[in-house]
This record gives sequence, structure tokens and C-alpha cells, in this order.
Amino acid sequence: MKYFTKNWFDMLQRRVPSRLKMDMRANSYSEELYQELYLTEEAEFKKLIGDNAHIDPVDLFEAIVTSRLDNFRRNLPDEILNQVADLRVLALLIGTPPIIEQIEQYNQDLEYRINQVQKEYSELYLKTFGEEGFLLTETYYLHDGLISAVKHEGDDLVIDIEPEPEVRNNPALLRIHLKNAEVKKETPNLVNSIFMYDEIYKNSDRLEWHILCNPQTFAELVVSFDDIECIPLDQIKKQ
Repeated sequence: MKYFTKNWFDMLQRRVPSRLKMDMRANSYSEELYQELYLTEEAEFKKLIGDNAHIDPVDLFEAIVTSRLDNFRRNLPDEILNQVADLRVLALLIGTPPIIEQIEQYNQDLEYRINQVQKEYSELYLKTFGEEGFLLTETYYLHDGLISAVKHEGDDLVIDIEPEPEVRNNPALLRIHLKNAEVKKETPNLVNSIFMYDEIYKNSDRLEWHILCNPQTFAELVVSFDDIECIPLDQIKKQ
């Protein structure tokens, strides 16, 4: 991958919750204040979700707050963390004006860098393939699809992907034949990984496809080929 790299994917994971409520009392540590705010936010959460949850709302709220707490700890820069009197209060999405302002700026800066990469690749893609785009990526939505098989058949590479159903024209299974394929990189954990991001290039008279999979595996495939054939499930059954 040249644009949607592991580092770029890491930026996606470093975003933190925003839209915090302002409370000047959050400028100092107080167990009593934390307990008061926690019970207030928990009550509002229970009222919001009503009886729709499949889990105890008290347990669900606790899990959400714990997740936010971990998110802030992992991702916020030390210069912001060191100014927070009680990170537990921040995990309730409550902060002082200076903290709120800094967190919003942090997210904006991160979003700009993420969008800049997307913009640069989109410009290159448009320049390469024009308004019509590339057949595979314009016809099917592969993000979050399961790569269920990768097979070498003679000079071809055959990839089976089970894409998200009911998105665009997605079939239950899509078989992709890459003609006269040359695999430049293929990690051993590619099969049973989740398709996340891809890039497609023209290299002389050949095409080159880069795939990056879910962070549990970070499996990768880089393959160049002469032509592509996409076969949906109903056509596979007729073969």
C-alpha cells in the first residue's frame, strides 16, 4: 500500500470522542463529583435507550465509559492528558473549556491528515481511470468482505470474497480472476481476513492491486495482472 498504509489505518484508530459537555468543576479531582456525574450520565443513558437494549443498560453504560477511558489513555497526547484532573470524568464526555478546545483541535488535525491521504489517492485514481473508474471497485463494495479463498490457477490468481450483503450489487460470493497475475506480496494470513482498503494502479500496460486487511491480521496482497474477470455467485453456480 502506498496511501492506505498501516500508519494511515492507525490514524483512524486514534480519533477520540468529542462533543464534550462543559463543566468547570472538572478542573479539579473529586471523587464525590465523579460519582455524582456518573450517576447523572448513567440515568440519562438509561432514559435514552429505554427498553431497546439486549443487555442491562447499567452494564452497557459501564462498558462504554470503560472503552472511552481506554481510548483517551491510548490516544491523547501527554500534553493534553497531563492537564486532565480526572480522566474518568473526561470518559463521561465532560471537561473544562481548555480541554474541550484542545481535544477538538486534536481530532481536527487528525481528520485533516486522514482526509489528505484520501484526497491524494482519489486525485490519482481519477487521473488514472477517469470518471468511469475501475470496473471492480465501481461495481462492488468489498469493504468488510471476507476473503474466503486465494488460489493460484496456472498463470492466474483467483480470489473469493464474500462481500457485505445488500450493498450496491453485492452477491453472496464474488470470484475474482486476475489474468496472467504476478504476486509481488502475499502474507500467509490472507485467507479468512476481512477486506478493508485497497488501491489500484496502472503500471505500464498492466494493472496493480494492493489490498490491506483488518487489524487483527493486517494481511496484505500486492498483485499485478493483465486483465480481470468478476464472477458473482449465480454465474459460479452455472459453471
